[in-house]
This record gives sequence, C-alpha cells and structure tokens, in this order.
Amino acid sequence: MRRRLYLQIYLAFLGVTLCCVIVAGILGSVFGTRREQTVALVSAVAEVVDADLSATPAARRHQEAELWADRLDSDFGIWGPEGELVVRTTEALEPPPVDAELGWFHDSEGHGMRVRLEDGRWFIGMPRHGDFGRGLARFIFALVLLMLVMAAGCYLIARTITRRLETLRDGVDRWGAGDLGTRVAVQGRDEVAELAGTFNQAASRVAELMTQQRRVLAHASHELRSPLTRIRMALELLADPSITMERRAKLVVDTETDIQELDELVGDVLLAARLEDSEQPKRFESVALEPLLREEALRVGAKLTATPTSIEGNPRMLRRLFRNLFENAKRYGEGAAIEARLEADGSHVRIVVADAGPGIAESERERVFEPFYRAEGHREGEDGGVGLGLSLVRQIAEHHGGSVRYEANARGGSRFQVRLPRGRTP
Repeated sequence: MRRRLYLQIYLAFLGVTLCCVIVAGILGSVFGTRREQTVALVSAVAEVVDADLSATPAARRHQEAELWADRLDSDFGIWGPEGELVVRTTEALEPPPVDAELGWFHDSEGHGMRVRLEDGRWFIGMPRHGDFGRGLARFIFALVLLMLVMAAGCYLIARTITRRLETLRDGVDRWGAGDLGTRVAVQGRDEVAELAGTFNQAASRVAELMTQQRRVLAHASHELRSPLTRIRMALELLADPSITMERRAKLVVDTETDIQELDELVGDVLLAARLEDSEQPKRFESVALEPLLREEALRVGAKLTATPTSIEGNPRMLRRLFRNLFENAKRYGEGAAIEARLEADGSHVRIVVADAGPGIAESERERVFEPFYRAEGHREGEDGGVGLGLSLVRQIAEHHGGSVRYEANARGGSRFQVRLPRGRTP
C-alpha cells in the first residue's frame, strides 16, 4: 500500500503539535499546582502576621509590620472589608479594587498576591526581590526548551523526507551529466519512492534506447557499406576498357540493383527514425484495408481471404506493413504457398499472414522484431534482406496503437498476426 507523502507530513506535524499540547499541559499543571500551594501558604502567613499585628499596640504596629516585611523579604498591607487601610509597609501598595480577585495580580508598580483573611479583610503582599521574576524566567526557559524540542523534531522529520529527494536529485544530476548507468535507491512506499522507481524505469528505458540506437547505427553503417563497396568496384571495372560489352551491361544492371538496395535501406532507416519520434504528428485518415492488402498479396501470389473493413491510419505506412509481411513470407517460406486473412475483431481488425516454411525457433520468435536481426542460419545478403522488415512492421503497428506477434503455424511454417484499432489513435 502506497503511503501518501502529504499525509506523512501532516501526521508528523500533527504529532509534534500534540506533543507540544501535552508538554504545555504538564507545565500548566505544575505551575497551577504551585500557584494554589502559594496562595494557601500566603494565606497562612497572612493570618499569622495579622494576629501578631493585632496584638501589637497601635503606636508600634507600623514598626512591627516593617520587621515582618524584612523577615518575609516582601512588602505587604492590610485593608478592611470596605477598603479602609489598616497598615502597609510601602506606598506602592494600593487598596484592592471593588472587583478584586484572589491570587496573583499585576499592575504598574509590579506584581503581588491578594488573599482574604478569616474576618474578610484583604492582605496584599508584594515580593521585594523578584521571586516571581525567577519563576517567570523558569517558565520562559521551559517554553524556549519546548520550542527547541519542536524545532529539532520538525528538522528531523523534514530532513528524513528531503534526504531522499536530495538523493534522487543527485542521481538525476549524475544521469544528466552522462552517467546513464545511474540508478537511485527506492526507499519507502510514498510518492518519493514512486518517483525514484519511475526515474529508474525511465533511465533504463533511455539506456536501452541508446544501446539500440548505437546498434542500429552500427548495423546501418555496415549494411550501407556493402552496396557502396559493390558500386565502387563496379565503377572501377567499368573504367577498364578491356572488359566486354556483355560484362559491362551486367555491371550496369548490378549497379542499378545495388543503388536500389541502398535507396531502400536508407528509406527504411529514415522511416524507423520517424516512427521512433514520439513528437512526430500522426496524419491519419480513413483507410480501406482490403484493397491495400489485396494488391500486396497479388505481388507475391498469396491467397487472401478478406472482409472489407476500414480503420483510421496512414495508408503509406500500412502498405509498407503489408508489403514487409508478404516479402518476409516469400523470402523465408521456401516457395511454399502464402495465405493471408483480414477480419474484424470487435473494435480492432486482425491481419494474419502465414507461410509453410521452416518457421522460427522459439528462442528467436521475439528477436526477429529487433532491427537488423537475422535468424540463425540466414547469412548476410543471402536472402536479400537486411533485417529491418519485421522491425518496421512492429513499429508501424505500434504507431497505429496496435500490435504484432509471431505464432507457430499449426501446419508448419510461420504465422504473423497484426491487430490494429479501428478508431483514431491519439
């Protein structure tokens, strides 16, 4: 099952957010517990201080309050239920507002804590040396630590995702620099892994095409060299004044044959190149197959059984396809009868060309469609072919959105079946 990359990223950051919420909750719980404990402690201290100050004569009450402030390292004040001042150690402390709440407060003078005494009076304390500031600093430190943990987690997640992309990029760079053997590791089951697999397939396909192209060029140069060599020799002999007229006439005929062979070879190579060009526009039209197939069958004396039908295609290419099939059957059928059949097959048409020759070994039935390939036992030039006929048949069929395959003939020999779609191929 493929894992969606965007879903991984979303779940990863969702997990980080959840961790942050959990940590923030823990911190809030800790500080909330300390707050309740602090309120309870201040309330207890306030009762002790109030009891002591209540037992102190009014003349000495302020001095006693100063002593308590020094002991607690905090200023404080006591106000009545209606806000009347009882005692305070600093002018910075103000009476509680009407809507005052218990607990910590912050104002322009600083921060402190309000608690209620048992008799309803207010006790307000304010630290002198920033104890709350130290707590705030610890809280800020915890938040900074949390942010660092989040940043580290997000970095690890992002790095894990982008590392494979960087590996893929490096592989593409090496491949683009000319190392066609470059492949990248496929890790995971998400879009990045799918992209890596697609790149490997494309790289293998390009490498295969490059190898095939080099092989085609090598074979083409070899095949071109043979008639050129014969033409050159014929020209040298024709320049010899001692040869007879009969010999001269034969050389001219042979040279014309070699030129025709050379022209056909160049035409086949150019056609193969055009068919390999995926950007070449397809100029299709409605083509009646039965007349084309009958004309080519008559050229080799083949027996044809045909159902009149039409498809969208290129008539010149389709004629070349039929001609190559019949020429192949004639060349390798050892003079035996050739049979052909054209019939409708649903949304496709099927063309079958069969001969009664020796057939093709099972190990070579797919290779015969390779450019310049000759079956074992057929030496170069002995049959008049160069090995492009069946290759062009497959290319033309695929150009029309169809296919071709070899089948063993039940009565012996070879049987080639071509399937072509009736409709226009995009």
